[in-house]
Amino acid sequence: MDYLATERTIVEALEQLSQLRQVYVTSNMEDLIERTQTSPCAHVLYGGDSIPEGAQGGKVTKVKQTWLVVLCMRLGKDSSQTGELLDAILKKLMGKKANGCSPLLRINPPLRPSFSKSFGYYPVAFTTTFTHKGDTQ
Repeated sequence: MDYLATERTIVEALEQLSQLRQVYVTSNMEDLIERTQTSPCAHVLYGGDSIPEGAQGGKVTKVKQTWLVVLCMRLGKDSSQTGELLDAILKKLMGKKANGCSPLLRINPPLRPSFSKSFGYYPVAFTTTFTHKGDTQ
């Protein structure tokens, strides 16, 4: 099982959006802001996971992962497309399934939109769940 399979599913779905010039996989927000931007682009970030307190002797765990997609738009000429592109991203990802995972469920993002001198950063967030089984030996 690929523990981060949802990342590939999200990236492949976003790459189908012709309005996006680039899709990046980014490890944290600082990298996202410092990276030279192609606009419009999207960054996919793994937001971590949460698990319930112990279950079934620790051999089986229900994992809930959070995934962020941050739309980056150059302020000015590109910004008129922001709402339409956010809508396209949401339509493309809501309900999408990675192998062995539940459909992506939209949640409130842990980050608020932010702005630099040149760019606007618009986060959306999703969760997915799956069962992770320990070694049977």
